[in-house]
Amino acid sequence: METGVLATCPDGGLVCSGTASISGSGAKKASTLASAPLNVSPGISQSVTLVLGKRGRKLLEDRGKLKIAVSVSVTGPDGQPVTAANGGTIKQPKKHH
Repeated sequence: METGVLATCPDGGLVCSGTASISGSGAKKASTLASAPLNVSPGISQSVTLVLGKRGRKLLEDRGKLKIAVSVSVTGPDGQPVTAANGGTIKQPKKHH
């Protein structure tokens, strides 16, 4: 799933690392629907893509759509974390017969 967030690492010789996660409202409380570590090479920008976990796929199947929040945190060569957030609604793909 495309998150709509672009992770960028400055040209500094060191790989930037971080995490990306998708959270949404679960049956009883907000829950993490997907998360993954990420590494970005120096001087490169890359879009962040995540795969929904079992809980996320089940909720999406049951409800047809979900309101989600995306958070991406990347730590650069200077050791300072930078966080970007995005949100929206995802819909279950239509089934083809």
